[in-house]
Amino acid sequence: MKQSFSNILIYGVGLMGASLAITLRKLDRKLNLYGVVRSNKSKETIQNMDIFTSVFTEKEYLEAPNWNNLDLIIFGTPVDSIESLIRKLPRELKAVITDIGSTKHTIDLSVKKILGNSHKYISSHPMCGSELAGPENAIDNLYENKLCILTPIEGCDEDSYRKIQEFWKFIGMECLTLDSSTHDETLAYLSHSPHILSSMMVIWAERMAGEVNTDSPMPIMGGGFRDMARIAGSNPEMWKAILSENRNSILNSLLEFQKDLTSTINLLKSGEQDDFQKFFEVASIKKKFLLKN
Repeated sequence: MKQSFSNILIYGVGLMGASLAITLRKLDRKLNLYGVVRSNKSKETIQNMDIFTSVFTEKEYLEAPNWNNLDLIIFGTPVDSIESLIRKLPRELKAVITDIGSTKHTIDLSVKKILGNSHKYISSHPMCGSELAGPENAIDNLYENKLCILTPIEGCDEDSYRKIQEFWKFIGMECLTLDSSTHDETLAYLSHSPHILSSMMVIWAERMAGEVNTDSPMPIMGGGFRDMARIAGSNPEMWKAILSENRNSILNSLLEFQKDLTSTINLLKSGEQDDFQKFFEVASIKKKFLLKN
């Protein structure tokens, strides 16, 4: 598998951007790879990783941008900042543009409003990540054998779509295409609300059982709690933006969850053991369906 880009800018190099850069550098040592970060501290961290051709702070880059020397631009900033970045792009641009944001509706609207009905913007959502944040926590195989959801925005050309699909496959991902509404509604159930529920769980558990746990020489918890708690509190800045951008879909999903929680509470109140068994049997079937195993 090959890919078409030789001059790539990752604008916003956190954990996802740094992990992507590591993968790209392993696959192509000759690649011209540029990074933009917010702080001098992040710049120093990334320069020490020796994976980018050049690294700039945002202020440095915007004073002398090289937009016209690029053939791929990847926005790795929080989703609520992407519209302002699109506005900074020159009108005539040869580069294909994408992002790695977790919501798509606002990006879809912004691209149509700013770039019009002829552009090279295809939004991307690599379904991978970590509860950790920052380039110092980059993972070299983060993208391998994962799914990337592509959202072609009305007006994008077919050649750009083909190139961005080849790009994600080149680094080891499978691709699925969804429109922005379907993406956001689906991810509310399969990504966004689970992060809220995990965070709610640890807050609730600490409040109700934290004192006893504090007195224990080791945490009082099984593997199930650890698994469910892993993503609690992940990158607050990023998740604040995601929850704001996809608020309605997430709200609807949590209202549905509330109904199911009430039904489960009523099941416990009834004390019917056969119903308990059926509950877990159904859950086992549904899990296998969702995980495709």
